[in-house]
Amino acid sequence: MTSAMPYRRVLAVDPGRKRVGLAAADALGIALTPIGILEGGAGVESRIAEAVRQECVDAVVIGHPLNMDGSEGEQAAAARCLAGKLAEMLPSVHVYLWDERLSSYEAEDVLAKAGLKPGRNKAQVDVMSAKLILRSFMDAVRSGRTPAPLEPE
Repeated sequence: MTSAMPYRRVLAVDPGRKRVGLAAADALGIALTPIGILEGGAGVESRIAEAVRQECVDAVVIGHPLNMDGSEGEQAAAARCLAGKLAEMLPSVHVYLWDERLSSYEAEDVLAKAGLKPGRNKAQVDVMSAKLILRSFMDAVRSGRTPAPLEPE
């Protein structure tokens, strides 16, 4: 039996310099829907906030690409900054940073096993990474391992 999530709808974000992958899940965590790709760079937080409003999301999970030793490199720091901005912009939405080490490699593997060539379509990899981040987060919520959301500064 699948237990309900504490949120109506959850949006996962796989942040990147060039592209940002988005995926959403329903309250049961059964339907994982690819939402699409946003162009990375300046103003991406506003575009994510718009997706949050359009998708009626009440929780956002930002992929946090930590180094293998758990330290925070440049991309992880950028993800933390993005999460902080979203927490400020969307005070009624729960914003989480979620460890996503190796999610892109896992996404490439999933796509390759499905007979797709991930090297030819990086956008597919980004959306699949967002879905994997979302699945990991939802599994943790169901097992009671969810961290506290970020607080707006």
